Amino acid sequence: MDVTGKLPQAHEMLQKAEATQAKRGSKRSEVKFEGISAPIIQFDLPQLEEDKEAAKSTLQGEAKSETEKAPAERAPVVLDHQAFYCLTGNLFVVTDHFETIQGHLGPGAEATR
Repeated sequence: MDVTGKLPQAHEMLQKAEATQAKRGSKRSEVKFEGISAPIIQFDLPQLEEDKEAAKSTLQGEAKSETEKAPAERAPVVLDHQAFYCLTGNLFVVTDHFETIQGHLGPGAEATR
């Protein structure tokens, strides 16, 4: 989003987002892009309760065979939830998809994590 003329409000919005994510128990880290002075703030979000329930359940057609298996034999369910924020120049980018933020910051931008 273009925040030209509204940088103070954009900084305030970013601070509120960081506070909210911290309150929710998200893990904060930073990703640097070559040629961009501002870091990308990455939050690894905690698993939602509904996702925990979904991970416990199995597909309807597979229910018997999956429940009969030993816990170690059951397929793990991996659910990644991340959020990315970057305020650079007059551009404020918020997304849950890393490649999207990379695309907005410029083609060829190289990330270092």
